[in-house]
Amino acid sequence: MKNSKKLQLLVLTLVLVIMLSGCSSNTYTSPVGAPGGWGWLQWTVEQISNLTYWVSNFGGGYYFVGLIIVTLIVRTVGWPIYAKSNALTLNMQQAQPELDRLKEKYQGKSDETSQKKMQAETMAIYKKYGINPFGCLLPFLQMPIFIAMYQVVRRVPLSNGMIDGVVTEGVKNYSDLNYSFLWIKDLGGPDPLYILPILVGALMFFYQR
Repeated sequence: MKNSKKLQLLVLTLVLVIMLSGCSSNTYTSPVGAPGGWGWLQWTVEQISNLTYWVSNFGGGYYFVGLIIVTLIVRTVGWPIYAKSNALTLNMQQAQPELDRLKEKYQGKSDETSQKKMQAETMAIYKKYGINPFGCLLPFLQMPIFIAMYQVVRRVPLSNGMIDGVVTEGVKNYSDLNYSFLWIKDLGGPDPLYILPILVGALMFFYQR
């Protein structure tokens, strides 16, 4: 029964990852509005792209201004999910010593009675610290908007109203924006000096500490 539940959770997780990815890798190298990908996700990408374009123009035509402000808006809207996910992590940290002691208590006891007692005591600890066993799925609720934002960053600079040099109906034209930022000539491409990836990695390290 225990292994069956783990298998079901694993299958559900894989299905969610596949569904939430919503498109092939080719979509990331095509302009906004180009055919391809899942309709609901592409609609979300277009709305965020339009908002980013509008905010960028309001900020003097600088793409980085639009990205910063729209990212703050998205983070604010998704705050309830972030807050619950962070609370779950903190609760798990508090409960971990008791879970470790419980694991040691039943170590080597594989009979059905002991396993049932261990599960019951585990659920009691979860209840004590307000932990929902399915709370680990909360981050997946954020994935659609994360994927959409990643597509916006990659695809807005590619959007000039054309596909393969041919003007195409429905394809967005954001070519009048300024996509440079300090040492980066194109925010839609990689950081040539790898400064931003290193900075993000360092910030995540200190955040986790």
